[in-house]
Amino acid sequence: MDSQQPIYTDSTAFDYAWAAGFLDGEGYFALAKRTAKYSRPHSRLAHVTASQIHLRPLERLQGIFGGKIYTHRKTTGGNQLWCWDLHRPLEVVRCIKAIHPYLVLKPEEAMAVHDYALTVRGVGRRLSDDQIAERESIIVRFDLARERI
Repeated sequence: MDSQQPIYTDSTAFDYAWAAGFLDGEGYFALAKRTAKYSRPHSRLAHVTASQIHLRPLERLQGIFGGKIYTHRKTTGGNQLWCWDLHRPLEVVRCIKAIHPYLVLKPEEAMAVHDYALTVRGVGRRLSDDQIAERESIIVRFDLARERI
C-alpha cells in the first residue's frame, strides 16, 4: 500500500503514523475467543482496541477509523477508563492496512488479526476444512507474535 494514499477520506500519512505509534504502545490487536456455548476453537473476534483515562486520543482514533468509544471501568486511582474498539471485519482490515507500514512493536500480530478478519464471511456460514485450517494457522501465528512482545 502506498502510505501517502489515504484509505479514509480526510486522513493523511501523518494520521496513520500517529495512530500506529499510539496503538503500538497503548493498543491491543486481538483475536478474542468467543464465549458462546457452541463456539468453535477457530471462531474468534478480530478487533483493535485501546484503553485510556484520556478521551482525546481515543476520539482521534475514532475520527480516523470509526469504531466506538465506551466507558470501561474506574482505575484504582478513581479515574474513568475509556475504551475505543474496532471490531467490524472490514474496519479492522482497513485500519491495519493503513497503519501497518508504521508499526514497530506489533506488526506481526496486527497482520495476523488483519488476515483473520479477511476470513470472516458472515454469520452462520459453514466453513470448509481448508478455511478452518487457514484460521487455525493464523491463530497460531498470532499467538507466536504475542509471545515475542
